[in-house]
Amino acid sequence: LQISKSIDGGKNWETIFSSNSNHANFIAPFVIAPSNNDILYAGAKRIYKSINGGNNWNAQNILNGTTISCIGVSYTSADTLIVATGNSRSPVFEIFSSTNGGTTWIKSNSPIPNRYPTDIAFDPTNSSVAYITFSGYGTSHVYKTTDAGLTWNDISGNLPDIPTQSIVVDKYSPTSIYVGTDGADQIYGIQFDRNGFPYIMGTTTSNAWPIINAPYN
Repeated sequence: LQISKSIDGGKNWETIFSSNSNHANFIAPFVIAPSNNDILYAGAKRIYKSINGGNNWNAQNILNGTTISCIGVSYTSADTLIVATGNSRSPVFEIFSSTNGGTTWIKSNSPIPNRYPTDIAFDPTNSSVAYITFSGYGTSHVYKTTDAGLTWNDISGNLPDIPTQSIVVDKYSPTSIYVGTDGADQIYGIQFDRNGFPYIMGTTTSNAWPIINAPYN
């Protein structure tokens, strides 16, 4: 895991963090807190945190001995974050949450797929609501929490049984969520009403995700 920083629009770069490559996933996660861009979190076998734009880093406790696969930080609180673990060498797939900037962590006991966690996204207006995606086959691929990561519910609905790699919550319409899969040219979107129930074009559904054609070369 190595992180570089530019303060001139990418003309010059400075390495601000480096960790033993054996202690991080091939694509190691790091995020900037949306509410405070001086706070960064990076994931290797443990979470590393900076509160001064990457100039200094604090190594936090190892969660379960497996490397971190993805990190999500609340839009409204830099201290509220969710991380998931997993890799191909020691696949312990678990989800942890913290509301004090990583000082302490709580492991979720909700049943989740025994698959690689790929992405985490928070509702931009509500730190209690977040989503996580999973890769692999033969299981569900999208889950939702309404208690900041303590418990999770499957909202995969009619999504295809293929690896799901990314998820985005619309900043301006947070009831609209989009996921990206390994399917060719396939992006799916779903919308929730103000009570948290999924619907499409005003009709309540059973977590039905319509495909969105996204032409690209």
